[in-house]
Amino acid sequence: GGFYLVQEAPDHHEYFRIGDEIVTWTEPAELIEKARYYTQHPAVTDRIRRAGQRRVLEHHTWQHRFDRLFAHIHS
Repeated sequence: GGFYLVQEAPDHHEYFRIGDEIVTWTEPAELIEKARYYTQHPAVTDRIRRAGQRRVLEHHTWQHRFDRLFAHIHS
């Protein structure tokens, strides 16, 4: 259930809506800027945190991953 502020990676957009469910950064200065912003705007941070948690619980638990793996193996 934590707020996810993570260094940008090519596949993040495949799993999350950037800016709505997680927040990414590319340069250290951007990390500092975003950390300050989200620290000062707890309502925005909480909205993103809750949306990210919903996404993870609906699509990205270990159970989901194993279900997809076993479905692929058995197909």
